[in-house]
Amino acid sequence: MKKSLLAVALSLGVGAAHAVSVDTTGEVVNQCTFTSVTPGEFGSNVIDPTKLSTSHVGGTGAQLSFTYTGQPTMVISGPTAFSTAPDLGEIVPAFTTVASTSAKGSLTFSGNTASTKYTTGSSDQLDLGITVSTGSETNFPQGTFTAATEVTCS
Repeated sequence: MKKSLLAVALSLGVGAAHAVSVDTTGEVVNQCTFTSVTPGEFGSNVIDPTKLSTSHVGGTGAQLSFTYTGQPTMVISGPTAFSTAPDLGEIVPAFTTVASTSAKGSLTFSGNTASTKYTTGSSDQLDLGITVSTGSETNFPQGTFTAATEVTCS
């Protein structure tokens, strides 16, 4: 009788080992978090007043410090016009943007856009510079000039 009960118990799975699969799920998102943004400033170009530049006397390039996750692509779009400027009259400004990062070095622009993909590391610093030319022999007029560079990361 004991043998019969044991056979029935084993056939019903009583006392048999059970297994379960437990999943752990998470998502990696390609993203950047800008932790510090320092605006740039145009400097005076007394040698060639047909140009404004962040690299001339009194000028400084903008800086962005950031952290990232995943393998994000950073896209830098340089300005094509001033955000604010005095009346330029006949002047049609021509913009040149330069950018470099601590991790990637100098970035190559095609037109006014450059991009780079991050696959290693977790933080970097982006340095931006702008040179603007009047495109003629006419000097820039007196006033305050602002040009915005757009940086996206996804």
